[in-house]
Amino acid sequence: MKLLPALALSLIACALPSLANAHAHLSGAATDATQLELVFSEGLEAAFCQVTLSDSQGRPLPTGSPTTAPDDKRVLLVQPAASLPPGDYDLKWRVVSVDTHASNGTFHFTIKP
Repeated sequence: MKLLPALALSLIACALPSLANAHAHLSGAATDATQLELVFSEGLEAAFCQVTLSDSQGRPLPTGSPTTAPDDKRVLLVQPAASLPPGDYDLKWRVVSVDTHASNGTFHFTIKP
């Protein structure tokens, strides 16, 4: 009967790595003054994704609602309301993947002159 608890623990241990990978993680980004592209490890539900863009002083900057790329739901597109001048920026993101798991983080980037 000791085999049953050991088997149950083994099954749980095997499932934990897949549970840890069930969240969308930022895996890449491309930025310019007019559009930010964040690439995640999983497809996203754009309706539940939120972003906050701020300048180097922490002042919030307006953006349009984030959308996913038409051909790849892993790519989140963010358009600043106005072209970003050269400087440092932070983009805080909270995304929900297609499997309904939420994750968040901050992405720092620089627009060069």
